[in-house]
Amino acid sequence: MEFCLRPQLQRLARVLGTRTKKQRRVVGSYTTAPSIQRLRPMLEMETFAVIASMYYDSNCGEVELTPQIYLQRLALNVMTMFCYGTRFNSVDDPTLLQILTDAKTIASFRSTNSNAQDFIPHLRYTTNNKRNQTAREVRSRRDQWLATMLEGARESAGQQTAAKQTVATMLLSDNNEGLTELDIRTILGGLMSGGFETVYSTAIIALGVLSRSKGQQMQQQAYEEITNVYESEEKAFDKCLSEEKCHYVVALVKEALRFYPPLKILPARQTYKEFVYQGAIIPKGVLIYTNCQAILQHKSVYGSDADKFRPERWLEKDCQVPPPYHFAFGAGVRMCTAVNFSNRMLYATFCRLIVSFKITESKTMPANIDYIDYKQDPTDSNAIASKFKIRLSARNQAALENCFERSQEIAAAATNGLPYEALKR
Repeated sequence: MEFCLRPQLQRLARVLGTRTKKQRRVVGSYTTAPSIQRLRPMLEMETFAVIASMYYDSNCGEVELTPQIYLQRLALNVMTMFCYGTRFNSVDDPTLLQILTDAKTIASFRSTNSNAQDFIPHLRYTTNNKRNQTAREVRSRRDQWLATMLEGARESAGQQTAAKQTVATMLLSDNNEGLTELDIRTILGGLMSGGFETVYSTAIIALGVLSRSKGQQMQQQAYEEITNVYESEEKAFDKCLSEEKCHYVVALVKEALRFYPPLKILPARQTYKEFVYQGAIIPKGVLIYTNCQAILQHKSVYGSDADKFRPERWLEKDCQVPPPYHFAFGAGVRMCTAVNFSNRMLYATFCRLIVSFKITESKTMPANIDYIDYKQDPTDSNAIASKFKIRLSARNQAALENCFERSQEIAAAATNGLPYEALKR
C-alpha cells in the first residue's frame, strides 16, 4: 500500500509546492516599498486611533491603563483593512473579541509542546479527542467571519479607487496568476492568522520594556533622536509613517524582535537533501525544529551581552550581524513575505508612542520583561506577554492634540468620513 501511494503523495506535494510559491509571489507583490507607501492612510488611521484611544481611555493619563487590547486592535485592524477594507471601531466590539479569542486558540495548534496528536498518530482518530472538537468549532467560526469579510470586499470591489484597493479586491479582480478561490482564501487566511499576531506580540512586550525603569533611558534617547531627526513632535508624528530615518527606533525594533521573538520555536522544516553538518551526516527527509530563542541569544553572534535588551548594539561600528539580523520572520525562501510592512508598522507605532507619551510602569501591575518567563501561556506557539498596566503622561498636550486634529482628516478620508469620535474609541 505504501509503495502504491508514494507516487500520488509525491505528485500532491509538487502541486502544493507550486501553489504555495504562487501564493507567496502574489503576497510579496503587495508588500513592496511602493505598495507600503500606498498603505500610508491606513497606517495613519490605525496608529492615530490607538494613540487617541489610550490617551482618552486613561483620562488623559490620570489613570493606569492595560494596553494589550489597544495594540491587539491596532494589529488586527491593520490586517483587516489591508486584506478586506474593514475595521473595528471599539476595543469592546464583540466580534473583535471573538476573533482575538479564536486566533489565540488557532495559534495554540501550532505549538510543538501541546499537540500530542502531531506525534502520536492514533490520537488523531480517537472519538474523545477534545482538541479535535475544539479545532472543528474554531475553524467553523473562523471560516464564517473570513467568508463574511471576503463577501463584503467582493460587493465593494467595483466601488473602490486604486488608492483604496484591498488585497481581497485585487486578488478577485486580477487573475493573472491563475488563482483559484481556494488560493484566494488561503492567502487571505494566512495573512490574517499570521500577520497581526507577530506585530502585536512584539509591540506589547516592547512597550512593557519601555515602561520599566531600564526603559526610561531608552525612551529619552529615542525621543531626543526622533525630535532631532524630524525637528518637532508634529513632524515626527507625520513623517514616521513614510520613512524610517530615526536610527535608534530602527534599532529598537530590531532588538525587540531579536530579544523577544514571536515564535520561540520556528515552524518545522524538512531537509530536502543529505548534507554534512559539523561532521555529522544529516539525511534527507529529517524533520527539524529550530530553537529561535536560543539562536538569538548566541553570544558568538550578538556579543557577550546577548542576554541583555540593548538596542545600542545595532548602532555600534563593530556590529557585524548580517541581514536578516534575526530570525523573528524566519529566513530563506520561506521567510515572511510581509517583513518590510511589519517593520514599518512597528517603527511607526514606536515613534508615535514615544513622541506622544512618557511611559512609566504601574505601581500595582508592572510588566514582566524576563525574556524566558514573560509569556502569558508558555505552551502557546506565539509568545504573548503576560498582562500588565502602564501610566501615560503626554509629553506636550497641546502638540499631541494638534497631531490628533491633523490625523483626523487623513483618517476620516481613509474610512469614507467615519466620525472622529468613532476613531478615538
